[in-house]
Amino acid sequence: MIDTQVKDILEKFNVKNKSPFLPQKAYRSFIERNISVINDEKSL
Repeated sequence: MIDTQVKDILEKFNVKNKSPFLPQKAYRSFIERNISVINDEKSL
C-alpha cells in the first residue's frame, strides 16, 4: 500500500514526466518526509 501511495505522490510532483524524477539519493529522503507527513495527518 505504501508503495502505491509513494508512486501517486511522485506522479503529482513530476509535472514534466521526467524519468527518473528524483535522483536515487533524494528519493529516500522524499519518501521518508512523505511518510512522516502521512503519519502526522493520521494522528490528528
